[in-house]
Amino acid sequence: MSQSMKEAKDSIDEIIKRVEIGDHPSKEDLLEKLQAANKLIIQNQGKIWLMTRSGKPMAEKLQSTVSDALKENASTIETVINKILEVAKEIDEESQSRNMVVT
Repeated sequence: MSQSMKEAKDSIDEIIKRVEIGDHPSKEDLLEKLQAANKLIIQNQGKIWLMTRSGKPMAEKLQSTVSDALKENASTIETVINKILEVAKEIDEESQSRNMVVT
């Protein structure tokens, strides 16, 4: 498993805990997006291509985005969570396209 993906997953778990105890107006929506991103990470964390020259930057980008989210305050967290989900979806789309080439 890619270290960046493991760190991203651990950090998302921390963000989920913070959002759950917070009082953000769109708390349910944020939790839904975080759980979707977490699911995509879990599905793709064992992919070998994420440890290659082309995959490593994507995993590192996700980890960096999630780390930045840990530093955000409640007023800007929604934007960062949207970015996390976007990056997780990019990784998932790349995994799906790589699976199509193999099969």
